[in-house]
Amino acid sequence: MSATATATAPLLLAAKHVYILRYTTVATFCFVAYEYAINFDSEVRFLWLRRPTNIGFFLLFLCRYLPVVQIIVSTYAYAWTTDLRPSHCSNLMKANTSMIYLQFCLSMMVLYTRAYAVWNGSRRVLALLVVTYVGCAAGTAYTIVKYDQGVSVLGLRIFDGCIFLLTDHTLFYSLILHVFLDTLALSLLLYKSVQHARFLKSMAGGGSRRSLLAVMAEDGVTYYFLNLRNLHGGEHDRPRAIS
Repeated sequence: MSATATATAPLLLAAKHVYILRYTTVATFCFVAYEYAINFDSEVRFLWLRRPTNIGFFLLFLCRYLPVVQIIVSTYAYAWTTDLRPSHCSNLMKANTSMIYLQFCLSMMVLYTRAYAVWNGSRRVLALLVVTYVGCAAGTAYTIVKYDQGVSVLGLRIFDGCIFLLTDHTLFYSLILHVFLDTLALSLLLYKSVQHARFLKSMAGGGSRRSLLAVMAEDGVTYYFLNLRNLHGGEHDRPRAIS
């Protein structure tokens, strides 16, 4: 009995991970749908009724709708599809990881654009941001390719949705790159925020007002620590192959 329990323990753990992933994906889909429903009026006002005149519009558009497309594809792959052929599931996985990569590039572009703006278009800062962005984007693309190559499809029809076995863990290095980029962008923002706060304090009556830069710094710190928590949780919650 003990030997049987020992032999089935990895299978039970893998099944638990699959169910957690499925429920988490569906819950995320519901959360995204709810968020868009309660902000529909603002969506129409600030996006649909405006003309695409600058890069900010396109960044906002992609930030709003690319995650929607990605979570739909992810939910379809893990919970809805009834076509469990390895080729079909593999294509869904590649589409999902590609959109996650695009979201990574997009989020970092937004953070870097904001950092560049608060530094008043400094050429040195621009050069630093471009070099680190291109390098980390290339490194992340490599880990994504290795990750996709290490995915195999378990062709079992236990329920709707594909079941993937992950054998390559180099994706962890992309998390390190992500933390590095977040840290750099936040550091540049905080440095300017401190400088701006000192400038306001030196002005008569300026100490009692909260500047836009201070708000950006507070939001940046919150976003940074939430990202660290999400990255840590994602690394530990991903289902892995059974050995």
